[in-house]
Amino acid sequence: IPGVSMTANWVRREFANIFWTDNELVSQSDFTKLSIAAPTGYSNTSGAALASGNIDVYTIDPALLGKVQEVDKNSNKNDRYHNGYDVGFNARVGGGNIFGGYTTTLTVFDMCDVWDPNQLRYCSQSALGMPYRSTFKVAGTYPLPGGVVISGSLQSYAGGEDEQGDDERSQNANWNVTKSMLTGLNQSSVTVNLLQPGTHYLERMNQADIRFAKVLELGALELKAQFDIFNMFNSNSVLSQNTSVGGNYDKVNNILPGRAFRIGFQADF
Repeated sequence: IPGVSMTANWVRREFANIFWTDNELVSQSDFTKLSIAAPTGYSNTSGAALASGNIDVYTIDPALLGKVQEVDKNSNKNDRYHNGYDVGFNARVGGGNIFGGYTTTLTVFDMCDVWDPNQLRYCSQSALGMPYRSTFKVAGTYPLPGGVVISGSLQSYAGGEDEQGDDERSQNANWNVTKSMLTGLNQSSVTVNLLQPGTHYLERMNQADIRFAKVLELGALELKAQFDIFNMFNSNSVLSQNTSVGGNYDKVNNILPGRAFRIGFQADF
């Protein structure tokens, strides 16, 4: 197609022998398995089911409580991989230019080398069927009559993703199990994630921005005036939610800032 170029890429990153912190004074054999019924009556915006039935919690030998001698080690179990595909384009339209792309990625963590068996829950994401997550961006500029230039961008991120998109951002449902709740538990508390990774994410973050700019020649003075609209459609995408199981579980903590306007001037002389 005249005036249009396209690119396609595949990216694969693998990280092996990832560091883990071992407590050399305590091992998994120093814990005893207990059982507690999972809480009920909690739901989230995506409808992902929280764990039900009896939940395993491990209590430490009371003689080893508080014993710590931590050493960082390379693990032959802990690894991570990132798989990504992206397509980009650049097109000349009249006197303007438009460019953008689509990216879909998968990031998987296997972090099962731990000394505390309470950390084994969902430690191997490669066994959980983690989903690919997609991002779309398009931006461009175009000259209008009267010397005005319009430019803008539209971004659509998978919920919770950032510019890098190289982390797994599924939501947790962290249940704090305390000694008063579980007979035989020697630790003051143990945090249990009741939500399988890959089943609950924040909603997509969509944002459109636009700018109008014009350069005015005033003798030896060059004045550039611009008018910006951020979050033009006043999207209220959720940026964070409460992940602690309790009365505020899954409640919204933060949303995308609302529509904003800005007028600016730049003078060159």
